[in-house]
Amino acid sequence: MGVFCLPNSHMARLGALGILLLAAPAASAGIIASLSGDYASGGFATGWQYLRNTATIGDSANYMPLLWDVVHDRYDITGNSITDPNGAYTSLMQGGQIHPGQGTGQGAGFDGYTIAAYTVQPGEEGLVSINGSLSGIDPDGATGSGANGWDLRIFVGNSQVAGTLYFPWSMQPEAFSRVLGNLNAGDTVYVAVGPGGKDYYDSSLLAFQLDSTPQVPEPGMMPLVGLGLAALWGHRRFRARINRP
Repeated sequence: MGVFCLPNSHMARLGALGILLLAAPAASAGIIASLSGDYASGGFATGWQYLRNTATIGDSANYMPLLWDVVHDRYDITGNSITDPNGAYTSLMQGGQIHPGQGTGQGAGFDGYTIAAYTVQPGEEGLVSINGSLSGIDPDGATGSGANGWDLRIFVGNSQVAGTLYFPWSMQPEAFSRVLGNLNAGDTVYVAVGPGGKDYYDSSLLAFQLDSTPQVPEPGMMPLVGLGLAALWGHRRFRARINRP
């Protein structure tokens, strides 16, 4: 029975592959987007949009961009006002200062959300998670009648991640964290803050970042590692045998 042997060049390549894969550093998480860190005046930074919904939240076809308001140094509904009747008070300012629109508890047809959206860029693919916090910034809310807090929803595309988060009114940041799954370039994450039915004292500070862990090699690559190392070991033993005096 004959013994099958790979050519020397093939064994060397397999061995090198095994060594490279074993020596490669483990995948580590990195920040791919930060609402406060990436904020840009006058136009959205790469991957970002600030939006509002024009119908019930959950369908990105019904989202419209907020416009830069140079006079008030913010993004708002018309570029010069936050009191448009179709989304009153919706705005986003530097540092993640936001205000959602009015709610169904005030007679609106739907709750108006301020939406911060980020689209994953090439090279940022991987297991993505979100970590952030939300807090009030209007001290009058501590004693104001009707201060009822906010609801926060996170979507990947039009699919909501887990359930709606409810934040009671407070000036102390309340943290939130979610794993969003393995995302590809072109996938969009929408973080939407709503009025909880009424937008009373709803000026708030939203902070969040998206972290991505690069995808590890597929399980099918691991047998190649073993084959490569075995081939390299066998090749060295063979050369040692034929060179023995």
